[in-house]
Amino acid sequence: MKRNSALSVIAAGLLCVPALLLQAEAVSPPQLLRTALPRPVVFQQDARSALTVFQVLVPAGIRSVPADRRGLAFLAARSVMEIPSGDAVKELMEMGTQFSSWVDGDLAVLSMTALSEHFPASLKILASMLKKPLITGIRIQRVKEWMSRRERAESDSPRAVIVQMMVDHFLGAQGYAGAAMGSEKTRAGLGRRHVLDHIQAHYHSGRMGFCVVSDLDAEQVKALLEAHLRLDKAAPEPTLATAPSAGGCDADPASAFRELQQPLLAWGMPLPPQDAQSFLLARLSARLLARGPGSIAWHLRDPLAMAYTVDCEIRHFSGGGAMVVMVRTAPEQVEPACRELEARLDDIAAAGISQQQLAAAVRLESVNWLRAWQSKPERAWLLGSFALNGPGMAVVSAYDSRLRELTLAEVNAFLSRLLARGARHRVILGKAAKEEKP
Repeated sequence: MKRNSALSVIAAGLLCVPALLLQAEAVSPPQLLRTALPRPVVFQQDARSALTVFQVLVPAGIRSVPADRRGLAFLAARSVMEIPSGDAVKELMEMGTQFSSWVDGDLAVLSMTALSEHFPASLKILASMLKKPLITGIRIQRVKEWMSRRERAESDSPRAVIVQMMVDHFLGAQGYAGAAMGSEKTRAGLGRRHVLDHIQAHYHSGRMGFCVVSDLDAEQVKALLEAHLRLDKAAPEPTLATAPSAGGCDADPASAFRELQQPLLAWGMPLPPQDAQSFLLARLSARLLARGPGSIAWHLRDPLAMAYTVDCEIRHFSGGGAMVVMVRTAPEQVEPACRELEARLDDIAAAGISQQQLAAAVRLESVNWLRAWQSKPERAWLLGSFALNGPGMAVVSAYDSRLRELTLAEVNAFLSRLLARGARHRVILGKAAKEEKP
């Protein structure tokens, strides 16, 4: 197993901080703009690049549809972003404007990234799409075919499969089970009428959130939004498909990986509903457990040479979440690695971490956050989703200071609940060589 120097990685990360802090001076604090829209618009001015990101966030994620219609949330979001004409496609390509859409457990996101000089023309096209989406049977079928290819790609990824298995295990009762793309069976039952009904039920400006990150100033953005974005405010009461549901796969998703030559070991832990405090504690815990040198699982790489890679993923929503610690190893190391990491997780659950471990994790997480914060699309998503979905945008705009305010007692109490042996769920994908008994 290859060993890396933890010191060199930490030093390289810390060297980035002065440059990032100097750049941060060109970024204003986020604010709420009052416009003709029923909700205030989250806005942040960032003069470091002549780029504008505009996102529409709709409470119409995976949870908004029943299990037998998995895939509908994404299908509707993608259908709304269908460009209406060849002329509009050509104009957007010439301007370099990008449209994208995705869904998570709670939200559907419609995103536009444009050069700021082309933001007015691009916004005008997007506004026309939102006002009157072009929903046709042919276009829906084309999106479903793309979703089928995406589902196959995800089903070929051990990592994606194992994370989805954990989400299904921990969050099925909250309505989050099943992948965003759905399955072949659920997609087959979806048609134009389902998409239109979903849009009519959820896509109203009275329920949408809006976020803009741009080098343009607040008055310019406000004027453009009021000129182009006038949407229907009426909105019926939303419904959530929160009844217990099965995952979106008809067959055992692990069966395709029984012969995996580099087994993937995963430990899943349930997270509480996302709020400002649990968001901070979950990200910091992921850093402590398996994100990078110095983490608990890293010990399996260096010095024990039991793992090729270690990592951690989080899926966190308003109704709960799942944290997944992953270790990729060799077949003969599966049982020793499982014993070693189980023992370490038990130790942390019982005794907690030290103040020194906490300080090191906070420093690394701060650097990582500063790096991620440079991306305007990522920042727009975080600010907009948190403003709309409950935790509040202050937790992401002041993430570093909030992180440093966490006490050792708070972190250890969270880890104790998170890592309780009865709460953990372990999954192994791949071949495991039997140990020879002496």
